[in-house]
Amino acid sequence: ELAMVPGMTLERVQRLAPFVKVSQSLVATGQRGININTAPFEVLLGLGMQQAQAEELLKERLNLPVTQAQVQQLIAADQTLAGRIKTNSTEFTVYARVKTPSRTSWARAVVGVLGQSPRRKTVVRQIEFH
Repeated sequence: ELAMVPGMTLERVQRLAPFVKVSQSLVATGQRGININTAPFEVLLGLGMQQAQAEELLKERLNLPVTQAQVQQLIAADQTLAGRIKTNSTEFTVYARVKTPSRTSWARAVVGVLGQSPRRKTVVRQIEFH
């Protein structure tokens, strides 16, 4: 996915590669996948969707999120999407600017959501200051 981000070159991807990974600590195997409601156009193409199909999906999700029933229809039409797409996320990266009287820095946190409502729990897995 990183290589599909506008402005990313092969050189940039190679420099970033040691610092990029797919998290497996909080997300069970059956829950992994790309959130089709937040995936950018380039990622949808990277999943194997046709350009027209990806454009249509982006237009549709402006009004309402993609449902699980729609995901099942997409998978029925293209089995390669099975296990690769989903309609929600359980792990997030949060960036924040931290201001103190003497300096300003950035914080990056990886936050996961465990369990189901009403016992859902948020877990901060990692915090880095830059």
